[in-house]
Amino acid sequence: MPKTKPNLKIASETYWMHKNTAGIDFFLNKSTRKCGIHIRGLAKLCGVDESTIRGVFRKSEKARGDLRGLRESELYKILKDRDIFLRDLRGLSPILNGKEVKVILADVCFDVAHYYARKGYKEALDTIGKMGRFGTEQFIMIQVG
Repeated sequence: MPKTKPNLKIASETYWMHKNTAGIDFFLNKSTRKCGIHIRGLAKLCGVDESTIRGVFRKSEKARGDLRGLRESELYKILKDRDIFLRDLRGLSPILNGKEVKVILADVCFDVAHYYARKGYKEALDTIGKMGRFGTEQFIMIQVG
């Protein structure tokens, strides 16, 4: 009996919540509660070209634990040996328009935006300001224990 491909639309609705706001795709995994931003949206929020962000993540993913041949930039050091992409418990990425997409985990999004804000990108500064405002209560709760 031939194997059937899983229905990506049903799988996506079962495991993921998604919302597009101002052209930026946000995702939440329903079971793990981990969330993230599509790589294109993160680039927009940081004020850089999408290819710049994709290149950084591609190099970081390739060099996982092996720096030979790679210039060890400040941003690479931030991403080194971290989980970068949002995946579900089966190891699958969110689905958008019928195909898996690269979604960056929330903590990585903040660190990348912070990096670009320090480099003087206004959009990135605005982004970390918004992220910080929404996360202040959580920050205090963690400090209190």
